[in-house]
Amino acid sequence: MASMILSDPSSAAAVHRLSFTRFSNSLVFLRRFVGPLHVFSDTAALPRALSLHAPRSSRFITASMAAEPSAKVIDGKSVAKQIREEISAEVTKLKEAIGVVPGLAVILVGDRKDSATYVRNKKKACESVGIKSFEVNLPNDASEQEVLKYISDFNGDPSVHGILVQLPLPS
Repeated sequence: MASMILSDPSSAAAVHRLSFTRFSNSLVFLRRFVGPLHVFSDTAALPRALSLHAPRSSRFITASMAAEPSAKVIDGKSVAKQIREEISAEVTKLKEAIGVVPGLAVILVGDRKDSATYVRNKKKACESVGIKSFEVNLPNDASEQEVLKYISDFNGDPSVHGILVQLPLPS
């Protein structure tokens, strides 16, 4: 038995997961909803997407199916490059218009390798688009007061426009 998710276009809150049974290549039975639904397809297999529409004044449902998957494959590296180029252009405009270069401060507490890698990648990303980056590395046993002091110092620095406290923090 399989299931599908149906949504009522008139209400974003009306989303239902319905079980269905496929009896043949052209008959689908939706349990608890509409009874048998005949699906006519000119291919041997049922298409992957099913769109249903039921006008409020009707007890009949109009169904349409798409033979192609509805997902779109994207090239993540290409999209990331485009976003970096757009941000770089915006940083340049900001610098030329008002003389301000955005700055990101990062506070790293402890010696977690995954956190250090994340912070290093953020620093490289900032540099690649022209954003200043500031970093503070505190030991594993740094107190909460020490962390708050750096946050306060960065908050008072006019060259810092964002503060990232890398999580998780040690206890």
